[in-house]
Amino acid sequence: MKAEFLLEYDLDMKDNESQLNSILDQMTDSLLSGHEIEYSELMLDWFRNSYRCSSVPRPNDNDPLRLAVKASIVERMVEVFNSPPHNDDQAVPAWCETIGAVDELVKLQSERLLEDEAYCEVFEKRNLLVVKNFMYFI
Repeated sequence: MKAEFLLEYDLDMKDNESQLNSILDQMTDSLLSGHEIEYSELMLDWFRNSYRCSSVPRPNDNDPLRLAVKASIVERMVEVFNSPPHNDDQAVPAWCETIGAVDELVKLQSERLLEDEAYCEVFEKRNLLVVKNFMYFI
């Protein structure tokens, strides 16, 4: 009976990790392709489902840009979800700290990012530029 429970738990965890990876892939695709409304919807779905950011496994991507975007998204979600009015208790997965900056600056939003705009530090440390209040629409 205990072995069956552990197997079921393990399968549930793998399904959850697969689902989180899939959503993070979609969020990354939306952000990189400039589909901010689609990105916003995915972000809201994540929040409504109360997914735990700490449960996101390290992506299998080999593309440095995609990895940087994914790590930045997850770190930013933790910041936003832990801030008022949400005051959640999210944690950044350890793999995010291992993802460095891309070689060139990449603007992930439209021309709303002006040269004198303040940028979101979580993205900026990886040479990715989004507005400072990015994702605070939740």
